[in-house]
Amino acid sequence: MVLKKVKPFGYCKGVNFAIQSLHKIIKQFPNKQIHLINLITHNRKTNKELLKNKNVFFHEGKDRKKIIENILKKTKNRKKLLFILPAHGTDPQVIKFIKENKCQYYDFTCGYIKFMINKIKNALVENYEVYFYGKNNHPETQCIKDTFGKKLNVFWQKKDLKSNNHKKFVVCQTTTNYQDFLQIKKWFVNAVFEDTICGFCKQKQKQACNLKNSKNSIIVISDAKSNNGIVLFKLLKTNNKYVYLLPPNLTKPIKIKKTNKIYVFTSSSVSKQQANIVLEKQFKSLA
Repeated sequence: MVLKKVKPFGYCKGVNFAIQSLHKIIKQFPNKQIHLINLITHNRKTNKELLKNKNVFFHEGKDRKKIIENILKKTKNRKKLLFILPAHGTDPQVIKFIKENKCQYYDFTCGYIKFMINKIKNALVENYEVYFYGKNNHPETQCIKDTFGKKLNVFWQKKDLKSNNHKKFVVCQTTTNYQDFLQIKKWFVNAVFEDTICGFCKQKQKQACNLKNSKNSIIVISDAKSNNGIVLFKLLKTNNKYVYLLPPNLTKPIKIKKTNKIYVFTSSSVSKQQANIVLEKQFKSLA
């Protein structure tokens, strides 16, 4: 049996930067209350490991301003507070609120999301009607909604689109299936399309699409809530028979087809170390 780890293997650059920076912050400020405002990334194992630090706290919810308000109410000395904003992006009004209360914070918004936000801003200045293709329940989509409100249109299906002749500007969630983004071009007339898919995700997707009718087993190591990991899994499942989704917190091996070669993909939210631990646990069942 040959194990083939499909590169890039492990965290994407944005997630790696956020996690490494957070570890440095935890060491640098041992006396601070470090509050993670929603998941730092879509990997509950990573977030659980971070919470082993006694001065780190995790909060989840759509209304981030309310979360921060509740924390402020319970804290007499605000100088002890340090807020960590996730890679998926945060409403500028929330950041403004943190600043107004003179609290320390770190914003780990992914560079691709910042790039997309700037593209949307420029399109609005140029009087385009902006459309964002993204899942309604995804934190990245929520960030875009909070940032621009009624200035743009969020859609996931053709029925969500408005019918008019105004010039349109279309962008997409950074973890979107590239093939889906190509398909939605058929839904529009008089539109400019800006590909805002993360380069890491697109590279993985293309590798997944090139792996067709393989007689070998294929593993995707991903949290079930990681959109880019699930996209990979579905792409591979479409063209291959033996495809398996393994969580980064795998405790027991699952039954998979024993083949001469096994391909392994990771989502952008899974580290090399986590993936290797998962593979060690899984391959005991193949020995």
